[in-house]
Amino acid sequence: MQDLRDAMTDVLTTRLGVDPATLRPNATLMQMGVDSVSLVELKVAVQRILGVRLNLQTLSFEDTLEELTRKIADFIDQKEPHLQ
Repeated sequence: MQDLRDAMTDVLTTRLGVDPATLRPNATLMQMGVDSVSLVELKVAVQRILGVRLNLQTLSFEDTLEELTRKIADFIDQKEPHLQ
């Protein structure tokens, strides 16, 4: 899960321009400066980098980095049996 968290940190900071200083454990995406356009960019980046197709209803401005990482990990775990 740490690798996934690191990947999400990279997406937020390098692709969406989130200031690394705002990446506190309890900071929400909104508190990190993510707006509606950035949320769509996040969705596209997750799909491109991780191959995970999230819908926008899955994402919330109130998600923290940990919650976002957990949602993506849960999605990956649900899909794995279908890949075997």
